[in-house]
Formats: sequence, structure tokens, C-alpha cells
Amino acid sequence: MRIATNTNWFTKRAASKALRAGQVIAYPTDTIYGLGADATSAKAVECVRAIKGRDADKPILAMVADRAMLAEYAVMTPLAEQLADAFLPGPLTLVLQAKGDALVPLTAPDGSVGFRMPDTAFCLQLTKTLKRPITSTSINRSGEEPTRDVRQAVASLRDQADALALVIDVGPTDNTQPSTVVDARGERAVVLREGAVSNAQLERFI
Repeated sequence: MRIATNTNWFTKRAASKALRAGQVIAYPTDTIYGLGADATSAKAVECVRAIKGRDADKPILAMVADRAMLAEYAVMTPLAEQLADAFLPGPLTLVLQAKGDALVPLTAPDGSVGFRMPDTAFCLQLTKTLKRPITSTSINRSGEEPTRDVRQAVASLRDQADALALVIDVGPTDNTQPSTVVDARGERAVVLREGAVSNAQLERFI
């Protein structure tokens, strides 16, 4: 496991190399640290699940670089467009119908995928460089609470920590809450998890 303490060009190159090789990295977002892997690779996504001890029926989010990539992989509803205009990039996850079969490793039985676009230049640049979505799920064993400190988070993985190719440690994150998850497939938003974006904030734009 390699540890980087910045998000400079060299770190981005190392992270991109690991992702292209089907490996898993730990990276900072605008909320908490995440586990990143090529979201289109069944093998890489399975590795993320093994590290977290996460059941196959539990969702893992997809991180996209921009609105163009979001529209490439998701069916955008008028509501989704409205929420994206208001909150993305930012700590909001949009649950949408997957477009095509590229994200089969993340797609729920009902055909949906949760999409993230963090307000962090490093995340967006990394995903843009890879040219496809990256997994976005907190670094912690399934059922345990995530932490703002990546070294504590990695330690919580215990014997699975060695499966990480790269850990990017830029210090504790500013936000202690995960992203807010909203099902935006219909005409009305359904909040599945309240997080960094409050219900009150959502109501102003819906």
C-alpha cells in the first residue's frame, strides 16, 4: 500500500494507473473519504465489496466527472436536471435509471444507480482522466460508522487494508456527513438518506 499526502499531478497519475489496473484506492471527497475503483469493472467492484464486507444487494455509488458523463450513463429526468443545476457538483447523490449496461456491476435489480459528482477538483479530474465512472463508497467495514480521518478509516478495514493500492491522505475532511441520496427517477424527489444537503435545502428547489 502506497500513501500520498497531496493531490498533485504525481498523485493523480498514480491513482489513474491503479484504477486502470483494476485496483482500489482511498481518496478524499467533499464529504468523507471514499473507496475508488473502475465502476465498469465487475472484478474491481467485487474487490471494493470484499474490502468493505458489503453484501451484493447493497448499493455502491458511481462518481462522474461532469454533467456530460452523468447523461452518458444515466437517464436524466426533468427533476434530475433541476437538482443537478442546484446542487452539482456537491454532496448530493441522484438515484437514476442506468443507461446501457456499462454500470452493470453497480446496477440495482430495478435498474437504478446512485450517481455522485463531488465538489472536489481532484475527484472530478481523476474521473475525467479515467473517462468512466469510479466507485464512491465510504471507507469502513459494512455496518460500521465512517470517519473523517483516512488513517483511522483504513485501520478499521483490518486485514482487508492491504488490498488498497493507494491511500491519499490530505488530513481530516471538513464534512462529517455523507452525501444526501435522492431518488429522482419520477416527478417527485424521494429522499432515501438525509446527509450534507438538508431536506430544507432540497425543498427550496423542488
